[in-house]
Amino acid sequence: MKIKFFSFAFLFLFSYAVAFGQSPVVVITGLDDAASKRVASFEKVWNTINERHYDPTFGGVDWKRVRIQYEPLARKAASDDELHGVLRKMLAELKLSHFGIFPKNLTAEQINRETGYSGIDIIIIDGSPVVNRVEVTSPAAAAGIKPGFVLSTIDGQSAGEILKIFDKSLEGRSITDAARKIYRERHLEGRLNGKPGTD
Repeated sequence: MKIKFFSFAFLFLFSYAVAFGQSPVVVITGLDDAASKRVASFEKVWNTINERHYDPTFGGVDWKRVRIQYEPLARKAASDDELHGVLRKMLAELKLSHFGIFPKNLTAEQINRETGYSGIDIIIIDGSPVVNRVEVTSPAAAAGIKPGFVLSTIDGQSAGEILKIFDKSLEGRSITDAARKIYRERHLEGRLNGKPGTD
């Protein structure tokens, strides 16, 4: 899911795993000053995750507590950049790779350059991580990666070992099997990304 906030300069990308690729756009308008727009934007980000996150337990994160922690910081933010920093820290609490805050005037290509996005979607089939989709203009496509390829290692570490370590971090969390599967897939996708220019 992509949510564009045109009230000031940032684009908040929210990857919603069960949205089937839909990209609704939410526009905030009619606010009087920059400070109130920043507060409204904080509200929109927090509420969007609260209402639409695919895992109702938020991966074991107390999302209401997160709001209590970060809302005062958002209200104190003296600039858009300062608010972006607050929002990034808030999103980092969820420990998911597909959440980010970017200036609204960045193109998808520029965002990918800044974050080192590989352009690969992973799906786990019968326990094996398989390339489900490759973006046409992505580094993965340029490298010849195609849907159906099986991911074996990342930086010399087997995908199975990466998932084994990740699964330990999920122990004790009350999440559905479907959510657990999505977390595992997103974790591998996040591990595939890196600094632009790296292999």
